[in-house]
Amino acid sequence: MSEYYDRAARLKKARIDRGFKTARLAAEYFGIPYGTYSGHENGSRGIKEPELLNYAKVFRVNLSWLAFGDLNKARPINISGVVGGPDAVSKDSLKRHLAKDITPPFPVPGGVTALLVVTDDCAPYLRENDIVLVGERTNTKDQLNQRVALSVEGITFIGTLLSAAKANHFHLQSFNGQVKLDIKPTWVAPIIGILHQT
Repeated sequence: MSEYYDRAARLKKARIDRGFKTARLAAEYFGIPYGTYSGHENGSRGIKEPELLNYAKVFRVNLSWLAFGDLNKARPINISGVVGGPDAVSKDSLKRHLAKDITPPFPVPGGVTALLVVTDDCAPYLRENDIVLVGERTNTKDQLNQRVALSVEGITFIGTLLSAAKANHFHLQSFNGQVKLDIKPTWVAPIIGILHQT
């Protein structure tokens, strides 16, 4: 959770350094409700990628700094699992994949892990061998209407988390538009980036 507050503090600093004396002035400039902007700046509300890009552009700060802080270089990330289910790859192949680390071409915060896509089921958005960067596991309800990775009965899925009528159950709309209904995830983590393999 401190990642949100750290990002919020950087956003506030960027606003002040750029000459916007109040959060209300910044909200008016961006044409968004004051409550939305102030939530971004006090850490009570997550910032979506397009908003982050816009803030970095207007406040004239480095996007990587605004998103992740003072990270000087990219560091290796552990491949912690696969998207596509355990039956999508052989056990030997899975062991080889999980023994690898990848180094993204940009800095990422601590606690980030990677999932290897082993299926084309998410096409056209994801293809086999793409890498999905996943943040730390979090409270499921905090991730509603966000792109997430989650585990159900040992299988990792990715998509947009939606609410469901049953307590502790959710719907998941995958990248290809299919919806999995009334699932009860064992863990949920935000997707913070995707590395497309060429």
